[in-house]
Amino acid sequence: MENLKKLIIFFILTFKTFAYMQVAPIIFDKRIDKEGATQEFYITNPTAKEVGYRLYKEKSENGLDMTPYMEFYPKSLKLKPGQSEKVRVYIEAPKEAKQGEYTAIMGIKEINIPGIEKKGNGSVIIYTDLKLELGGYVGDLKPKLQIDDLELKNNKLSFKISNIGEIRTKVEAYLESDNLKEAKYLDSFRLLKGYKNTFNQKLDIGNLRNPRLVITDMEGIKILEKGIGK
Repeated sequence: MENLKKLIIFFILTFKTFAYMQVAPIIFDKRIDKEGATQEFYITNPTAKEVGYRLYKEKSENGLDMTPYMEFYPKSLKLKPGQSEKVRVYIEAPKEAKQGEYTAIMGIKEINIPGIEKKGNGSVIIYTDLKLELGGYVGDLKPKLQIDDLELKNNKLSFKISNIGEIRTKVEAYLESDNLKEAKYLDSFRLLKGYKNTFNQKLDIGNLRNPRLVITDMEGIKILEKGIGK
């Protein structure tokens, strides 16, 4: 229950933060050894005034620390109303890095621009500070998932999906059968290590022959396939 409260508070603060800045994408999740990995993040100023931002990194409490391997450019931005700019993040772990999942915080903090008025609540001036946890991994680690309570009854499909592997992952779920012309997209799931999610939805699919649940990564590579008993 305590973890749920923290998660709710996190999302409330995040949504408030995005009123003062917009960032996309908000995940990393890449292999960082061998040749390293690069990601471009786009930061947008949705306000009616010019805003300055400073980027920084700090250690996360989850996973192995990858802040020593993390670089980004530029380290500061000054954006006019509605303007977007990209920040390029590069992470490369050394050859001797231990196999496993790594994390780091990429912080984006609103900073004062001389000559630009910042309005606060009374005498308190609040500057937005968004913290994104980036995940990476070292070694030939693959997503490992488990499907439980899979059932298709009266055109209602339900199942539980769990991440039992060593790395966080984002996947997509599809429904296939011998008499479907193409796979039917169901949903996408972002799962941290040890986390699970559920799917429970009424589908307009008619009578299927040999129905199967298929899970793929975001590049369409199949991770898991399981037959569905009616």
